[in-house]
Amino acid sequence: MLGPQAGEPDELRRIRVPVTYEDAVAELWVDGHADPALVAGVAELISTHCLVGWDTGGVPWGAS
Repeated sequence: MLGPQAGEPDELRRIRVPVTYEDAVAELWVDGHADPALVAGVAELISTHCLVGWDTGGVPWGAS
């Protein structure tokens, strides 16, 4: 399931890096001209702030 996205997809220039937190793994996808080392660094920085592996049971995040 895709999460938030912006811009036009460019599968030919797609970089996919893992976002790992504890035992859960997701992926950060970046299309276009991006430095793979920079994208990997961003994935590491955001990992503790992501809801990796959480299931909301179909309820939109933030809905109560």
